[in-house]
Amino acid sequence: MQNPGLLSDENNLPLHVNARGSYGSDGGFAGGSAIDDLGGTNYAGAVVQFSARVLQGDNYQDASQWIFSSYAISNDGSKYKIQEGKNAVSDKVYFEWDIPTSFPTGLYDICVYIDSIRDDDGWYGYEDYWLGGGDEEDHVYHQNSDTGVDVRTKVCQNTDVEMYRVELITSTDLALPDEVLEVWTNTINPRNGAPITPESSEWEIVYFIDDGDFSYEEVIKSGRLNPSSDGYFSIILPTNLREESNIQVQFWANASGGTQTSYVSSVVRVATLETQINLPTNSQTVYFNEEFILSAKVTRETQYYGSMGENGLQFTALIKQGDAQYTLSFSDSLAQQSLISDDKGEISGLMMMPDNNYPSITLVDGFAELILKYPDGSVAVSEGVFLLERGSESNTGMGVNVDIIPPTNLVNVGQEAIFKAKVVDDEGLPIQGAWVYHILEKRGDDYYGSSTRDTGWAYGQTDSQGMLDISILISQGTNPEAYTYMLMVKAFNVSGASDLESEYVQLNEPTVSLFPMAPYWQENVPVKFKVVSSGLSDAIVNWQADTNLFEFEGKIALPKNGEAEFTITIPSGEDVSRLDVNIIVIDSNGNILTENSRLYHEPSYEIDLWTNEERIVAGEVIELNYKIIQNKAIQAIQWPVILELKFVGGTSYSETNLVFEKEGMLAFQLPSDLETGTYLIELDIEDFGEDIMFIEVISQEDDSGISGSVSSFSHSMQDISPIISLSSLVLGSICLIMLIRGRKKEDLGDPWDLPVSKNKPTNQQTPQSNPPPMNSLPGAMNLPQPPPIPQNQYDPSPQFGYQPPPPY
Repeated sequence: MQNPGLLSDENNLPLHVNARGSYGSDGGFAGGSAIDDLGGTNYAGAVVQFSARVLQGDNYQDASQWIFSSYAISNDGSKYKIQEGKNAVSDKVYFEWDIPTSFPTGLYDICVYIDSIRDDDGWYGYEDYWLGGGDEEDHVYHQNSDTGVDVRTKVCQNTDVEMYRVELITSTDLALPDEVLEVWTNTINPRNGAPITPESSEWEIVYFIDDGDFSYEEVIKSGRLNPSSDGYFSIILPTNLREESNIQVQFWANASGGTQTSYVSSVVRVATLETQINLPTNSQTVYFNEEFILSAKVTRETQYYGSMGENGLQFTALIKQGDAQYTLSFSDSLAQQSLISDDKGEISGLMMMPDNNYPSITLVDGFAELILKYPDGSVAVSEGVFLLERGSESNTGMGVNVDIIPPTNLVNVGQEAIFKAKVVDDEGLPIQGAWVYHILEKRGDDYYGSSTRDTGWAYGQTDSQGMLDISILISQGTNPEAYTYMLMVKAFNVSGASDLESEYVQLNEPTVSLFPMAPYWQENVPVKFKVVSSGLSDAIVNWQADTNLFEFEGKIALPKNGEAEFTITIPSGEDVSRLDVNIIVIDSNGNILTENSRLYHEPSYEIDLWTNEERIVAGEVIELNYKIIQNKAIQAIQWPVILELKFVGGTSYSETNLVFEKEGMLAFQLPSDLETGTYLIELDIEDFGEDIMFIEVISQEDDSGISGSVSSFSHSMQDISPIISLSSLVLGSICLIMLIRGRKKEDLGDPWDLPVSKNKPTNQQTPQSNPPPMNSLPGAMNLPQPPPIPQNQYDPSPQFGYQPPPPY
């Protein structure tokens, strides 16, 4: 590429680089990741082959004659030659690196250079993004001072050179306090895969311990291995090992007096030991002198890194009631049972409940605890059961069940509400004197559903019907949309068995509605609006309505859960079609609500659509009559206006046209494949309204009694009144008409809304010229010439928010 008159800065470097930001766009290496086949780890003594891609083709500089070299650069800047004098083969340069066995280990940048350019004084080097002159080694790009050609002359990729391949495994991935953590390492000769003993090796284990007061400290254990250790080392983890922390295990294998090394590490998570009884379930009945199944599981648990079963733990099972405690034995029905956890951490056994007929057994009917203990005698887990003698199976007095009965009405903010707790036994009979605890929680709407509480647990005892009244109060100023409230109730029977239930508090959320008391508004006629509220205390309503000429606003009082009214009178001279009214309500609890209402002007136009056809057959042309009826509108209609005709049924179809008269006739050809039935036709005329009609159509088969072929769907709009089909006009003609008229159709919302009045401005200017005759436009139908637009109806200024497009 040629670049005569190239400018230079004070360092005699071409400004062309900054001006166009080319950065090697004319050739050289193919970007910053142009090196291929170079692994992230390589070993001393190995032979490594890799390549670098260069840009080739008509748009790039020819690289076939360039000379390339490659080097390994260490972190301290030491530079080791790999190969020099290489040429590109097609679009790649290939290198082979024979790494000496004594090569220093560590992290290296493997860099490839274009020596032909970097050694040429006619090329100027620069760094990425033109960071300045810098050292030559920092230059990634070079530019020719004569031609401005810009190429990438350096590309690098890092690799870690190690002496050995080292592997490390630990005795567990989830460790427990006060256990032995064992580590095995394996040092391998990467050149032949054989085991090898390093000259020296070191290890380090880093963990954290709790030192009280919610603080912790880091502990580092380290050591050296002698050749006879076979790569094994271990430590005993402390009792106060910090829960949910990490243990970092590291190992180094060294050679050449420490100048060569290989490194490997692993992470062990700190877990907690947890045991859970699955059978019997909570409050399950267990009979004296009978067998029952005991099933439990012990696991190492972490919050974020999963769990694993704990193998080989010996448990002891006991039954405890009050001060009496007995060790449970296995049933004779099965032999060789044990309570030792298996590989999954599961424990099971067929146990025998003691016989309470023996004088030495002081257990009685009622609640008791089933306990599992670890080998050191500490309690692993306990589960509540109900002891019973066979033959007294009545559920009377057994079990406990609580139900929450909410108030009949919704709960209002700032008012006391009474919930009832009903406590019964397993037969559904009320429990008198059962202790019932309750608390009210406020839950946010965040992802985690965090809860807050204003007080602790309150409590009371049930009456003879098993009932307890619970009074709650939702604080003043609470926003019901921001929080949900939950009542938590826990009941206990005389044996200590419990049942927990919860119930959401259904708040009477404040609402406000705004209703106009008239179907539409008229000039100088008062319109009354009604505000209806629910769930609000005494409140104030601020209302506002803006029109083109006037601004209406006011303030009224709204009684608690009541209604209020205000009146708006629109004076003459307002040129608006609809009235938007907004209210803001604030009550004494701080609730703020908004509402709005829309009221249309009294209708000024009506649209009629009808047909005089008595018998309509599919495929025939039917005549449709339309009429724009002008009621109270006093200004002339600006012609033409847009008419849209829709046919619904079978294959639905719509067509848009221009209309030049208030009334007329349209000819519409029905599809020939219609079946006998009822179909809908809708007529929508711009800014004036719409009308619909239903027609009964007879299929061609029913009309003739002979089955005929089904023709393809066709339709046409034929002119009887002066109309022009937009489907025959190019898009430019429509844009021209709309720009000349300076109007656009507003969104009328739902088609069933009241028609909207469009009173036109009277200060209209005489146009410079009328639109071209329709028949003169390309593709126009050969129709009678429409009458010209009256001169006194043209207004080039924007109306109703329409703005003409900006000039090119």
